[in-house]
Formats: sequence, structure tokens, C-alpha cells
Amino acid sequence: MRTASFLSVVLGLLLALGGAAHAGRSKGWAGTVAKIGADGRVYITAGTSSGLRPGVQLIVRREGEPILDPKSHRVIGRELGRTVAVLALESHLGAELSVCAVERGGRGLKIGDPVSLDARAAASDEGDADDEPVAEPPRKKPAPPPAPKKEDAKARPAAPHPSETTPRNGRCPEGKFVNAATAGHCCWPEQIWSDHGKGCIGTPRCPPGFQRSGLECVPRAPSPSEESE
Repeated sequence: MRTASFLSVVLGLLLALGGAAHAGRSKGWAGTVAKIGADGRVYITAGTSSGLRPGVQLIVRREGEPILDPKSHRVIGRELGRTVAVLALESHLGAELSVCAVERGGRGLKIGDPVSLDARAAASDEGDADDEPVAEPPRKKPAPPPAPKKEDAKARPAAPHPSETTPRNGRCPEGKFVNAATAGHCCWPEQIWSDHGKGCIGTPRCPPGFQRSGLECVPRAPSPSEESE
């Protein structure tokens, strides 16, 4: 009986220490971008040993300018750098490797960029009673394209809706394209597909005749000279 009680106490201590180590690792974790896949997914130097859980949000932020102490002129830190991307950890691929989906941003992302735990996710992980994910801010709906005037309706065919991402008859809407980074979906130039966000992300490079509106390109309104024709 004494042996069984002793073993239960030791087991309880080991579980408590393991939980504390898990929280400490995830709270202070930082790593780097190891690879950017052809499908747009991002591989980072964080695996099962990091204590991070699938679904947690991570940020990729460039280092800012150094800040000097006014008296000693020593470097005491750096400015908050520009946020390049927000990632969502999909799964671990080993003790020191995981794959992430790009939730927001991603343009200009490169190997070696520093990755850190999102402050909101760290606060949730520190004392969470439930595992509800951080709510993503609502996305602004792209402005609808301007309706053609009655006199132009016959001369100009209606442009395809810019938000279409599924190829029709094997073809994308005008100006969009499909490649490895779009995972079979129609996106604007310089965009990639996000499985997590279920849409094309990144700042689009709009083709001639279109103008940017959020994450979409919409047909450009005709100029007064074009209307007079």
C-alpha cells in the first residue's frame, strides 16, 4: 500500500512539472522561417519540443531600428518591426519542424525571418479555461464593380465577378491565374491561396483595366473620354 501511494505521488509531481515546462516553452518561444513551400505553406523551426499546439497563431515580424540609452548610448532594444505575416500552425513534422498556413500578409516573406508567438495566443495559453481560437477580425467585402451605363451595355460584355476562385471550363476569370502557390484556385498576380482563410491572400497586382479594392481587383470605371465614345 505504501509503495502504491508513493508511486502515485511521484506520478503527480512528474505530470505537474511537465505541464509547467510545456507552458514555459510555448510562452517564451521564438524561431525562424525555414522554408516557403510551392503551395504557399510556411515551414518553421518549431516542433513537438517547442510546446506549441496546432492552431496557435504566430507572427513574422522584421526587426526594427536599434534603440540607444540616452545616457550610456548602449543598445537597449529595438523598435517594433513591421509585421510581415500572421501564421496558423497546422501540424508538427518532427521535434524541431512544423508547417503553417498563412492567415494574413505573406508578401515579401523569406527564409530566416523571425517567428514569435502572438501575444494574444500567449495570454490565452497562460491561463485558458477553454481552447477557443482567437477570433479573426471580419474581412471587408470588396466594393462591387460599377454598373455599366445603358448605352454601353451592348458594346461592352459584362466582366466576370472578381471574387470567383474556381476555374470554369478549365479557365479563370479575366486577369486571374492558377499555379502551385494557388493550389488550383484562381487568384490575382502576386497572391497565394490560404486553406485556413479559404481565399486568396496578399496584395494583388491588378492587370490593365482593373483597380485594387482590398484583396480584389475590380474593373476600372471608364474615364469621361471613354464614356463620350
